[in-house]
Amino acid sequence: MIAIGHLIGYGAGTLNLLNIFGNLLGDSQFKQLTVIAAASLVFAVGVTSWAVEERVLISAARYEASLE
Repeated sequence: MIAIGHLIGYGAGTLNLLNIFGNLLGDSQFKQLTVIAAASLVFAVGVTSWAVEERVLISAARYEASLE
């Protein structure tokens, strides 16, 4: 998974982002790539937070006491 992110970042870095976005995301290629990376991270964490359901932890001591 990390290698895929590196390849996407490399691919995005080879594009001329100043021609694509203008000065909307920043005035340099690095600033625009940083904004895109941060937005991607926020999106990935949001999807993970939405998709993962928490479960209640039952402690081992209470579980063993209920078996006796």
